Amino acid sequence: MKRIISVLLLLFIFAQFSAADARNDIAISCDIVIPSSFPVTKSSTTAYDSDMRAVDINDGNIQIQKQYNGAIYVAIPSATSGAALMSFYDQASGIFFRNNTMIIPLKSDNGEHVANLIMATEDLTNKGYGYYGRVTGIELDTKEKAIEYGGDNFSAWSALYLNCLPETVNFKVGYFNENKIMDAFHSGGKLSNVTDIELMVDISYSPAKDAYPISYALVSIKTDYSPDDNFSVYRYKEGNVIQLSSGKFINDTGGMIIYQAMSNEPGTIVLAGKKSTKEDGMSDTGANIADVLIFGTIISILIAFLALILKKMANK
Repeated sequence: MKRIISVLLLLFIFAQFSAADARNDIAISCDIVIPSSFPVTKSSTTAYDSDMRAVDINDGNIQIQKQYNGAIYVAIPSATSGAALMSFYDQASGIFFRNNTMIIPLKSDNGEHVANLIMATEDLTNKGYGYYGRVTGIELDTKEKAIEYGGDNFSAWSALYLNCLPETVNFKVGYFNENKIMDAFHSGGKLSNVTDIELMVDISYSPAKDAYPISYALVSIKTDYSPDDNFSVYRYKEGNVIQLSSGKFINDTGGMIIYQAMSNEPGTIVLAGKKSTKEDGMSDTGANIADVLIFGTIISILIAFLALILKKMANK
C-alpha cells in the first residue's frame, strides 16, 4: 500500500515538473556563415560604370578584406579601368550592387536563403586590377523564422547593424531557459505582473573571443494573438530583465500582430506579459503559471484524499 502511495506522489511531482519545463529547448536555430569571398563568373554578370558604359567582370571572387586597423574593403575582379562602378548584378549568386550599396544573399549548407548581407561603400574605383573601395556601413538582415506551439503561431526576424564582420552569426527562435527568465521577471516583484512568456530570440556570434560585433539589433516578433493582449518586449541578461522601447502594430496581411524593439546590448530578447482572458482565470490559448499552480493544488488534495482512503482500507 505504501508503494502505491509513493508511486502516486512521484507521478504528481513529475507532472508538476513537466508542466513547468515542457517548452524548454523547443527552438529553431540557424547558423549564418559570412564568407570573406564570393565566386562570380563573367558569363553571369552585367555591370555599368558611372559613365553608363558596360564593363566586364572577370571570373574570380568578390573579396571582403579586413585590414589590421579594423577597416573593411570590398574588391570586385575586373580589368576595366576608368569611372567608378555604378551597378553590378550576378545572376548565379544574386549579388547586387547599385549606388554604392551591395546586397549579398547568404545561404546555408543546404541552399536555404537565411540572410542578406548589406554593405554601404565609398566609390568603387578601378585602376586596372579590379573595383575597390572601403565599406562604410554593414547590415545583416536575417530571414523570418517561424515556430508553432500549442496551436499558436510565432515568427521572428532581425536587422543587425554591425561594427565588424564576425565569421558566423547564430539566430535562435523558440523557448529556452524559460524558468530562469521567469525567475528574473519575478525577482524583487518589479515585473511580477508578467505571467506569460511567449517567445525568445537569441543572437550570438563566433568567434566568441572577438569584440561584440553588433552596434544594435532591431528585432521583430510576429504573433497571431489578440490585439488586446498586454505584451511587451524585454531583454534578459545575466539574471536580469529590462523592458525595451517597442512598437506594436497589426500586419495588413492576415491580421498578425508584430512587435518590434531595438537592443544595443547582448542578451535574449523576450516577448512577455499577460494574455487577455475570455473568463476569469481562463486564458485564450492555454494554461499560464497561475493555472498550473491551481491544477497542482487540486491534484495534491485529491492525492491526499486517496491516500487517506487507502490507509483506512489497509487498517480494516
